[in-house]
Amino acid sequence: MQSRSGATPPRMTRFLAILAVIPVVALGACASTGNSPEPSASNSAPTGDSPATVRIAIANTGTMLPILVADQQGFFDDHNIDIEITTLADISKIPPALGNQFDIGMGVQPIFIKAATAGLDIVQVSEGAISSKETPAMVLMAKADAGITSPKDFVGKRIGTPVPTGNIHLGVQNWLSQNGVDLKSFSTVQVATPNMIDQLKQGLIDVGEVIVPFNTVAEKAGLVKVGYGMDAVADPVGFTSWIASRGWADKSKQTIVDFRAALGDAQKWIKENDAAAKKMVAEYTKVDQAIVDSAPLSNWSNQNTVGDLEAWLPVLKTVTNFTTSVKLEDLIAYPTDK
Repeated sequence: MQSRSGATPPRMTRFLAILAVIPVVALGACASTGNSPEPSASNSAPTGDSPATVRIAIANTGTMLPILVADQQGFFDDHNIDIEITTLADISKIPPALGNQFDIGMGVQPIFIKAATAGLDIVQVSEGAISSKETPAMVLMAKADAGITSPKDFVGKRIGTPVPTGNIHLGVQNWLSQNGVDLKSFSTVQVATPNMIDQLKQGLIDVGEVIVPFNTVAEKAGLVKVGYGMDAVADPVGFTSWIASRGWADKSKQTIVDFRAALGDAQKWIKENDAAAKKMVAEYTKVDQAIVDSAPLSNWSNQNTVGDLEAWLPVLKTVTNFTTSVKLEDLIAYPTDK
């Protein structure tokens, strides 16, 4: 029987052993570089009363908490799913691996839309983490004397970002563009999250896209918040999602419904067990417990609608000159609003 208290059950040790080989760089949703293991093929369809095996690829971020909770608290078991979790350091490798190495994978909306319109037959099976001004997934930080008080002050500045092509930087660029800032008027520097604060203090970058809860560390180091920006996409805004190959989704409707139900149970557990959930995040990310405790946990959704994709599509067009025609409704498997 799985423990449903705040204690870490035995399966957590097995999961953390997978994570130990991959540096945890952030609690937010972003892509990074690295090698990824490839799980062996498995049959994802349930047979009789046997559980459905679901091979899932996740990122090394705290926004993956509902997956951890559903696994460790037994919610996947409750919904007849035998979950096999693999953590990847580079989420851009997930879309092409769906239907082969993995059944479900974490996605971010801009990368998903571009991949789906570039020839990959993939669909969204559930929404995921949500960012908002109230509970942001990241904030923009700078030195107190940097003179940055508005978007126009970003002109001529060096912006440090975990991933130049990730959803965080796309969101920031969109915010700047909406406020009249030429996207060629500032430079972008890729900086790993653990190095962001030091590079800000040393003046190697002027602004950093600092993922929560590392903003608390930044504030203790004398840095100040100079913006958020993601609300220019939407507020709240979908930050991650769960995606699958269309072929797998077409034959796995009940498994997808069960997957969403397990995530819903996990979300409820997180709200009812804040301290235990934050302890799990600290253990998972290897971030100091006091730092994790200082920031609110993310919010999540286990619905599946076209809303998040509709919010991000204009951003792709603004920032990347994306011009491909796409019917977003066709990218949603078993929508929950119909």
